[in-house]
Amino acid sequence: MKKRFQIFLNLLFAVAAYGFLAYKLLSFEHYDILFDTLRLFEVRQFAWLFAVVLLLVPNLVLEAYKWQLLVRKTEKKSLKEALKSITAGIYTGFFTPNRIGDMAGRLLYFAPENRRQGIVLSIVSGLTTNLTVLVAGIPALAIFLLITSKTLINNKIIYFSAAGCLTVLLLIFYFLIPKTGKKISESSKFPKIKLFFSHLQNFGTADLFAIFCVSMARYFVFCIQFYCMLRFFGVDISIIHSLAGICSNYLLITFTPSFSFSEAAVRGSYAVIVFGSFGVDEVLCAVTGISIWLINTMIPVIFGSFFVLKKKMKRIL
Repeated sequence: MKKRFQIFLNLLFAVAAYGFLAYKLLSFEHYDILFDTLRLFEVRQFAWLFAVVLLLVPNLVLEAYKWQLLVRKTEKKSLKEALKSITAGIYTGFFTPNRIGDMAGRLLYFAPENRRQGIVLSIVSGLTTNLTVLVAGIPALAIFLLITSKTLINNKIIYFSAAGCLTVLLLIFYFLIPKTGKKISESSKFPKIKLFFSHLQNFGTADLFAIFCVSMARYFVFCIQFYCMLRFFGVDISIIHSLAGICSNYLLITFTPSFSFSEAAVRGSYAVIVFGSFGVDEVLCAVTGISIWLINTMIPVIFGSFFVLKKKMKRIL
């Protein structure tokens, strides 16, 4: 009975995920404008779309490689296993605020005795990603505000001061992770907490720097994808405007509370705000933001759902 119930829950979760995907695709309001735009496209424009889809491969491989670097002192994983783990995480994070459920999917590929350390490593992975977005996004947003002479926030001086301090603090905390883990592990009176943080001592500055560099490389791929999607829809703006807009867009998206399944609307809205400031058509802005989300999130969700169901079915049966 218990096994049947678990199978039912797993299948229900998968159906819900695909249901939301279908809903998003069916409820999109601008198909008529999108198809009219596509009819006017020249064949060579589709090379930009092909590039976006093709770049999904290094996008996911770099994230898998980062995860492989993070976990290698806990468990040795092949790049293929790491790739399954991160796509499973994208799937399980689909219904949670700001994808906090991502770690649940990743931990499916951990041995039970290593899952506490796996939680800590998932947190470090998320911290690295957010740190990357901040490091690239804060100067980009400053450039964007200077170019457009528009203030998206009430007091940009306070914002930049706070964001700058936060970035510095995050960088300091990031590179002090080994010492922090050691200190907490040694001072805690609770065995589980000691075990929880002890693994962080294994990271050196070189390890953390390598992980951060991989994260930056993946962020660069994201930016190229966004630029290619803009070109696919016929948006032709300068490189400096593109970089300022794309990095600002990712900064705003990352630090806006949302569920993964509602990100399409969030991304479309921010794309309109940011790129609309450069005079780009609002519909093209919205469609660009949504299209990037569909490719970078929904394709991995489909693969991740397969890996999660396969893994759970093996355990149940």
